Amino acid sequence: MGPIDDADIAALLATDLDANYERLVSKYWHQLYTFVSRRMGSSQDAEDVVQEAFVRAYLALARFPTQRVLSLKIRPWLYKITWNVYCTATGKSKSPPMVPLDTSEDSPLLEQEEQQGYRNRKQCFIPQKPWRCSYCHSMVAQWHAHRFGEL
Repeated sequence: MGPIDDADIAALLATDLDANYERLVSKYWHQLYTFVSRRMGSSQDAEDVVQEAFVRAYLALARFPTQRVLSLKIRPWLYKITWNVYCTATGKSKSPPMVPLDTSEDSPLLEQEEQQGYRNRKQCFIPQKPWRCSYCHSMVAQWHAHRFGEL
């Protein structure tokens, strides 16, 4: 029997979750472990994150109706769960970082920017794609209002 693809795994999980869950784990354990271990300092912590991700995936699959399991894109779904568990475990924010609006000439941020090699101040303060989330959009609007004296 050749390698099993996501659609086959989804069909098996929809048929009998308990009997086929081990196939899902055996197919994706190493990929998810590698994904997490590159970001964490401890292999034990990486194993814990992946194990917790698989527990969450199992619990979610147990609640899903058959049609939803069949329509799942298994790989990206597992990576998203793993990323969320990683963010929770490490205390990293899933949202963009807060951006200070102090751009005056006396700002201690200017020195940091120069050390980090920014070509200009705007590169540090404006997200590359601010329209992707309302948080970024509002931060950019506040920055422009502050920068151009509209506040």
